[in-house]
Formats: sequence, C-alpha cells, structure tokens
Amino acid sequence: MNSREKLLNQEQSPVLDEKDIKELMRSRNILHEDCHLIEELSECPKSLFLEFHNFFSSKKEGLVRALEYILENLDNEKAERKNFLELYLELAKKYNWTTCWNINVVFERRKAT
Repeated sequence: MNSREKLLNQEQSPVLDEKDIKELMRSRNILHEDCHLIEELSECPKSLFLEFHNFFSSKKEGLVRALEYILENLDNEKAERKNFLELYLELAKKYNWTTCWNINVVFERRKAT
C-alpha cells in the first residue's frame, strides 16, 4: 500500500506523529491532503536530503523552474532521485521554496529508522 492509499484509508504513518514533522506541518501550513508527500519523502535516503542541503535556498523563487529542468534532463536510470525531485516539485508548486527548504532540513536532521 503506498502513502496515498494509506491517507485515503485514514491510516496515519508513524512519520506524521514525529514531533519535528508535526511542528513542520503546523508552522508551514502544510495541508492534510499533502501528508502523502511528506510520507513518501520520509522513505527517501538521507543522502539525497544532504545532497540537496543548499539547493532550495540557492534557487529560491526559481525553484520550480530548476526542478523541472533537472527532471527533464535526468537519466531514466535514476528513479529514486526522480521520485525525490518530483515530490519536491509538487510541494514547490503548491507552497514555496522556504517550505521545501524547511522540509529538507527536518529530514536531514531526522535519525535513520
């Protein structure tokens, strides 16, 4: 069952119960309908969050365009990276670069489970 199906079935992922995640969602006004994006990001390797540490703050208002460009030019063999960037693209279109940056920081600091 993927994260979206869990949301539809009202099964809450343990990641959404974590203190830092709850605070992030509250402070950045992330809607309940977007919980599946946070859940899916939580399944990404920490190395991707670390790699993109400065990406969001360096792109700022051009974030959506930068993500689209990377996705257009990404090797098809890099499915994990593609999924990671697609999740952030969806968030960037709905929220803003600071929300994406805050999400990334929370997941950088999160202990591996």
